Amino acid sequence: MTLLSQLGLPGSCFDANVHGGDEGYPEFPAPNGPHSDVPFKCEYPKLKDWSSCSTPDNRECWLRGNIHTNYDAVWPEGITREYFLEVDQKNINADGINNPDGKACWGDEIKLTVKNRLEFNGTTVHWHGFRQWNTTEMDGVNGVTQCPIAPEDSYIYTFRATQYGTSCDPLIITNWNHRSAFKDWQKELVPKPDFPKMNSGKKYLLGIINTSVDITYIFSIDNHEFTVMTTEFFGLLTLLVCLGQRYHVVLTATPNVIDDSTPPDNYWIRVIPADGCKGFETGNEPDERQGILEYDAKNIGVPSTVRGNFPKACRDEHYDILTPIVPWKIEPIELSALASSQFDVGKKTRPSRPLPVDNFSWWALGEDPLWLDFADPTILSLGNTTWNKDHVVVSKNGTAETWVYLVVTGPPPKALLALNKRYQMHLHGHDFALLAQGTNTSELQNDQLKFDNPPRRDVVLLPTEGYIVIAFKADNPGSWLFHCHIPWHASSGLALQILERQDDLRSQIGSRPK
Repeated sequence: MTLLSQLGLPGSCFDANVHGGDEGYPEFPAPNGPHSDVPFKCEYPKLKDWSSCSTPDNRECWLRGNIHTNYDAVWPEGITREYFLEVDQKNINADGINNPDGKACWGDEIKLTVKNRLEFNGTTVHWHGFRQWNTTEMDGVNGVTQCPIAPEDSYIYTFRATQYGTSCDPLIITNWNHRSAFKDWQKELVPKPDFPKMNSGKKYLLGIINTSVDITYIFSIDNHEFTVMTTEFFGLLTLLVCLGQRYHVVLTATPNVIDDSTPPDNYWIRVIPADGCKGFETGNEPDERQGILEYDAKNIGVPSTVRGNFPKACRDEHYDILTPIVPWKIEPIELSALASSQFDVGKKTRPSRPLPVDNFSWWALGEDPLWLDFADPTILSLGNTTWNKDHVVVSKNGTAETWVYLVVTGPPPKALLALNKRYQMHLHGHDFALLAQGTNTSELQNDQLKFDNPPRRDVVLLPTEGYIVIAFKADNPGSWLFHCHIPWHASSGLALQILERQDDLRSQIGSRPK
């Protein structure tokens, strides 16, 4: 483990003479949502004589890191956060998130015990967006990185939070009530929605996560602009969030009004399904959900603001404006050299699957739909020199400095006899560089790949008839799933697994304590 304390990072405002906590090491409160029960603190016992340099007047640095710190290479060593999770089956009145949130600070070790209380099904837990640095067996993909957790059995996931990001009190694109039913009953027997209370002129950091299964959303707040922080700083009136994507945005609580004398009002927060990016209730317009941004707690009126006139097309945020703060350069390669790394989305027929009488069409990335054997996960067969074609193992060897390239193309709608217009492609184990993205495969050969500081993502939208070209460095040995994030696409074959540096992975897992 490389410790941040061993490095002299630029932009540090560390003062060795000031302690961050009573124990003589950095100890400071982390962001807590308005409904957090217990104050949450970050602690770094191994960083003696260090202090947190973040103050109310200066948020540019923390410890000896700042926004320019390359978290792929360095991170602090925090404490162990232990959680217990039971997966059960019962009838519930689900309304949004009904589990407690798990919190950790940058550099913490996360140790989570999962108990399977399901009667008939095995299960696993995947940690979306976590890089799982050198811990591929903790990625939680049954049939690839582990066997399913059997009913009444347990599994302990242990991994390091080497990244930081949208993880605390986000705006989940759904709705739920934070209070108990008894508290609501005491408040006039009619629950009122929770309005975000804003102080005019201040800035607020919002985390936005799309947790849906088949809808890409457009997020907006009437009469307000916000700045995206998770990539480059750029102002937007709307933000298109694909399945599995996460954003941090800074909202300045200064509404755009025609007359400066107009007092602050209540404003609609809108979440709108993008045209062609939704699989439910086709033609049911308007199909949007609203929240309310409130400046005056005494003003409980319904907002009168009008939605902006913005396009609702099915697309990703254009990669030209997604410029990483921590720059990276990708090793150049000619597109013509990537023929063996091109995978076309399509449909394949596989008779007798899953039952002998069946004859279904399956999604596929390339020639074969992914069909895993849960009892034979890939990382338990690392001595193999050949693989079952149903497991769609794509071997990529080399060193930690080797770049891996993938080209993925979407088929025309007529080839599928379906209305699917998009695929949200997600890679486990890595952030990837988005070298190119387009809406017409005929333009692929003439596209210019971007090698100088391309966008950094782990989920990207692939349009029907479109293409993406991505690259990642083979610096994290593992068997990593690459799949469409629409669940029924992935579960019906639209996935493959990239076996990265097989020999190094076998040595790594073989050296683990038994």
